[in-house]
Amino acid sequence: MERREAILLRLRPVRDVDQLVVALSPAVGKLEFLARGTRKIESKLNPSLQLFARVMLDSVPGRRAHHLTGVEVLDPFPRLRTRLTGLAQAGFVAEVAEALSASNQAEPRLFRLVRRELLRIERARDDRLGPADVLSLSLFALRALAVTGWRPRFGQCSVCHRPLGAVAAVFAAHPYGFAHGSCARNRSLRSGSGQADADPIPLHRATRKFLYERLSQTTQPAVVPRGVAQEVDRVALTALEAVLDRALKSRRFLRMFTKERITNHESRNAESHSPDS
Repeated sequence: MERREAILLRLRPVRDVDQLVVALSPAVGKLEFLARGTRKIESKLNPSLQLFARVMLDSVPGRRAHHLTGVEVLDPFPRLRTRLTGLAQAGFVAEVAEALSASNQAEPRLFRLVRRELLRIERARDDRLGPADVLSLSLFALRALAVTGWRPRFGQCSVCHRPLGAVAAVFAAHPYGFAHGSCARNRSLRSGSGQADADPIPLHRATRKFLYERLSQTTQPAVVPRGVAQEVDRVALTALEAVLDRALKSRRFLRMFTKERITNHESRNAESHSPDS
């Protein structure tokens, strides 16, 4: 029997009464188990298979897959699952983790990132999804990319490979990374790319500096420069889709909560900075 610490990322029905359990372990990366009979009401494992929980999993090898035999819940993150915004954020974290992790490969840094972000979501006092939450999710995604081998070079153009220096730069999906604006535009014209998601993202120098500092640290500053958060969000989304070659399903669910909330937040900021206020 094998015993592993893990975070439950996804539960998928298999046949009538079984489930496929996808989890992330710090020791061996992505794990998949067949949980027999766990969709039955009387199943002993059913109450412990709590999505996004940190658990200890017991399993035995099977002919085609490992079979789950025991689950011990270490950290259930109970409040997270009582809010739609919590579920939306945790779903995004889980999808990113599953997509970027590999089987039979230790992922201790990714595991710590996932656990830390789930804990942040669990402890959130506001049931609504605010700009600070969106920024945290974007930074989580970029850090997850970095620890799985997709950290962009901040000082070198991804097109011409010359130093970027202090000039304004863009973030490009192809080739992946930061680039001189002229290099990215010229490459796009040569390749004939007309896709909107392939367009380079113009960045303020403050955004590149912010990303360089934040990807090296796990804390989030109390004050974020104006306009930086929106650019960070666009960089994270573009980077994920470039690496995964697909859009994230959980992103659509998040959009249901972010659009109106961010618009209202920006309107209040504009009013507070108006000459008449």
